[in-house]
Amino acid sequence: MSPHALIRFFVVYAVALSIACAVLRAVIYLDPHAAPSQKRIVSVWRGGQRIAQRVVTSDPRSVLMPACPGCLRIVERVVDEGPLISFTPWLLAASLVSGRDGYSVELGGRKLYVTPSDLLARQASPGTRDGRPRKIRLGLDDPSGELALVAAELGSDAETLLAQGRFRRFLVRREDGAQPWPARITAGELDVPKLRAAAEAAAEYLARNQHSDGTFVYELLPTNGHEQPGYNWPRHGGTTLFLAEVAAWTGNPDARRAAVAAAKLVTSSRTLSCGQHSCIGDTPRVDVGSSALALLSYVELYEAGAAPELRQPIERLASFLRSQQRPDGELMHEYDREAGRRIDVQYPYYTGEAAYALSRAHRVTGKPEDLRAASAALAYLVDAWDFVGSRYMFNAEHWTCQALEDLWDRAPNREALRFCLDYQSFNARFQLGPECELGAYDGGIAQIPVFPPRLTGTASRVEAGIATLATAIAARSEPAVIARVEGQLRRALAFMMRFQFLPGPSHIFADPLRPLGGIPGSPTELNIRIDYPQHAAGAMLRYAQLLERRAGAVAKASH
Repeated sequence: MSPHALIRFFVVYAVALSIACAVLRAVIYLDPHAAPSQKRIVSVWRGGQRIAQRVVTSDPRSVLMPACPGCLRIVERVVDEGPLISFTPWLLAASLVSGRDGYSVELGGRKLYVTPSDLLARQASPGTRDGRPRKIRLGLDDPSGELALVAAELGSDAETLLAQGRFRRFLVRREDGAQPWPARITAGELDVPKLRAAAEAAAEYLARNQHSDGTFVYELLPTNGHEQPGYNWPRHGGTTLFLAEVAAWTGNPDARRAAVAAAKLVTSSRTLSCGQHSCIGDTPRVDVGSSALALLSYVELYEAGAAPELRQPIERLASFLRSQQRPDGELMHEYDREAGRRIDVQYPYYTGEAAYALSRAHRVTGKPEDLRAASAALAYLVDAWDFVGSRYMFNAEHWTCQALEDLWDRAPNREALRFCLDYQSFNARFQLGPECELGAYDGGIAQIPVFPPRLTGTASRVEAGIATLATAIAARSEPAVIARVEGQLRRALAFMMRFQFLPGPSHIFADPLRPLGGIPGSPTELNIRIDYPQHAAGAMLRYAQLLERRAGAVAKASH
């Protein structure tokens, strides 16, 4: 083929492809801004289950009324409809946008509307399996199971439904006056009262879901009220730290009570001997993360005057962390209690947690060795790599950059500040814009573009960002840099606040009050694990405190 013929071929191919894409978009695109139809879906829910549904084109106010005791009635208006590819279960799943689309199916003269609420209620597309993200994200995680459920409701079977049913996609908008979820909040609307209310609500959720022994409901599935098994002591420590911070800042008595109870549990039954040191855990091999986060929570409670008896445990845990440090600043992340030896393995987060914990402990102990150990660990974390894989790659550097901020007034590290600013630039590349899902995802950080952004992944990056912002302000960095980072963080904070359960989609919850204040894993995975509100609301708290300090500095300067 001659060069000119090859060029003509590619031109024709490009034009044909463009026309095909335009036609396909015109056929399947659902316009969220279209003039809504007269069709409304009225449904009644109780205990997280839909018990009645009716579709009307007239005034819906008298439909399915009065509602039964304990029932919630919702009205959703169909905004736009379009075809749904359904030749196979997997094509059906791939043709739906999780968290946004509903679908209808007509079979044998009966028609059922499966709304986004229905799909969220049965967690049809959280995008995870056994707590791990799925490699391929579809609008339905288990399309065969979904078809079987819908077929049973229509009195048929999945094979008949797929072969003979007429499927369509649709978008809806709530019209029953309930507080919308996701909430309508923008980055420009963030202020201290809003941030404080969100942080306190998250603390109240955790306090309300604490067991009598001081542990927390580790992971709640609000759609069915089930509690997932398992527990994690580093996350217990982080949750205790957050509650202690809320109590210290707001004086919230529930947060203080819960934090003290959680800390007492650790001191009384999870403090072990690691050689000549005290450590935290419940197995023969313990990790430094459990001790580091317990230490952080102890320091916060001690400095607030809530637990003066924690002075000695603070010194002991700091001593254990120092004993795990290598000469280059890195920490050995495990200790074998039976063999009485340190284990030189590394996991994400733990060295950053230890650096931050030792820095905070130094404020209590005054020991130079705590400050030296914290500084050395931070320096190791931010040291430039020689080749890919020779050091930590960018991860959720929330603890690293919080250690930077806490050390700045005693052991400033400008290389660490550069590292944390670079990390925020890295995150900006994955931050979604206002065009994503009608703006609800604006500000979310999604490292895999086809997945809805996870709130906890965004939250940990925002925690690092706020610490970086505070340090950049203290270091008198360029105003343009400060403005860029702060704008990025405000958008991310607004994203997280939109999806907090205040009250959230309460009609699909087994107990509408129990998840109140909680923060889910993502817009489509509604599980609440204890570290989700800890990180997200912790970021909100720290930004509110930064705004307060700024306002105080401005007021002081004006006088």
